Amino acid sequence: MLASPSVAKEPTGIQIVPPDRLPPVVAGPYEIAVGDILNIDFFKAVEMSQTRTVGPDGEIFLTLIGRVAVIGRTVADITREITERYSVEMVNPQITVSVEEFSGLRVYVAGEVRSPGIREYRGGVTLVQAIFDAGGFNERARKSQVLVIRRGPNDEPFGSLVNVKQILRKG
Repeated sequence: MLASPSVAKEPTGIQIVPPDRLPPVVAGPYEIAVGDILNIDFFKAVEMSQTRTVGPDGEIFLTLIGRVAVIGRTVADITREITERYSVEMVNPQITVSVEEFSGLRVYVAGEVRSPGIREYRGGVTLVQAIFDAGGFNERARKSQVLVIRRGPNDEPFGSLVNVKQILRKG
């Protein structure tokens, strides 16, 4: 079904690409998404520390400085802005921003598994772990032809056929 060993266009618009030609999973620093939970920690002013969930408008609201647009920005960028804005209210604020919980990282497991659906992605989850988390393969599954689809640099979907049967045999 593949037109060439390098790249083939499927009718769905998904490109089937050999695993060694796939784009990297992460193409730079993480960008904040709606629903992420951010910790804003103040050194030597712990009472000012806050935990905020990014709202559907892409903003958080912080004591003294108000709304801060955070969606699509990096932690370093947000830390810089918040520190600058608090400098008007405080003397030499030392602030650390960190992501407590990532909402934008999900794995969709569909097809011939016992319990298809959305799974929260936690760093390091492998394909086999995601399948087992979805209840494992059902009787009709072709374990030697599992299609993995992920987004590339410009949110373009890339697919790769993976032989999970072979992975399970090797351990």
